[in-house]
Amino acid sequence: MLTITVNLDKFKKAMSDFPAVVTRTIQKEMKHQLVEIQRTARHEHRHKTRTGTLNDSIDWELDNEGLTGKVGFNSAMFGSQYGPFVHEGHGAPYKSVLKGFPYVWKPDRFLDNALKRRESSIQIGFEDAIRKAVAEL
Repeated sequence: MLTITVNLDKFKKAMSDFPAVVTRTIQKEMKHQLVEIQRTARHEHRHKTRTGTLNDSIDWELDNEGLTGKVGFNSAMFGSQYGPFVHEGHGAPYKSVLKGFPYVWKPDRFLDNALKRRESSIQIGFEDAIRKAVAEL
């Protein structure tokens, strides 16, 4: 009789490590993609940069688990006060909020555009991250 012994210890170890490896890899990729979206938004808005406060106010954050992120305006920065007006546009309805501010801006959806522009890079980045996680096991 032929006896075949299969030792699955390495496989079991790899499977037990899999969630941590994938999570760590996805978190790293998420941070990278958020930074790239931020960089794209900072460079591609139509607003003329004078002081840099609008650019400085464009920030990103990652949730505690590192699996959900946002790019938007940092409320602690001065530029965040007018950033939404630049992004969404403003005119007559906002003149009372911006007293003495003579300009009317058309919407410049640079945050949305940055995300759309990077969509394929984001997809490829996460696919590569998962491949790296699997290869690491």
